[in-house]
Amino acid sequence: MISVRKALASDLGSIEFLLSSAQLPTGDIERHLQTFFVAGNAGEIIGVGGLENCGNGIGLLRSFVIAPEFRNQGIAARILEQVLADARQLGISALYLLTNTAQDYFAKRGFTRMARDDAPAPIRQTSQYANESRCGAATLMFRRVEEGQGDHSSAAMPTLNADLVENGARYAGRGI
Repeated sequence: MISVRKALASDLGSIEFLLSSAQLPTGDIERHLQTFFVAGNAGEIIGVGGLENCGNGIGLLRSFVIAPEFRNQGIAARILEQVLADARQLGISALYLLTNTAQDYFAKRGFTRMARDDAPAPIRQTSQYANESRCGAATLMFRRVEEGQGDHSSAAMPTLNADLVENGARYAGRGI
């Protein structure tokens, strides 16, 4: 039976192996481990997803991967639901992510593509953004995190409005 739980220090090696297998960075996982979730099956880590609290109500969904043989079983959605619950508990209201491969998956879960130049300063200062900026191809996506909101459809994401302003960049009405 597959279970989803908070990551433990003893999971670090397995998390790094899974991320490396997916060619994702592992450099600062230990520093953010307390906001990571893992999916396990028979004692093996088969999925991971993390949250980086960037401050000012802004968070970064990161290091999200499911082992290939366990994909399309709803495991990613279960991890995402836990990350969203953690984000709400931490007071995060705006969640961003960078992806090279999962744009459609996250779009179905309420994330909207946006121009990388419009990333708020706390996101631009993360190691994930710096690493992805070197490759240049990653798509930046955004989602509001609403109290009591689940992860079940893109219908859960309200229209962005003028209350989300960071460094003078308005996201309202820009079709992001």
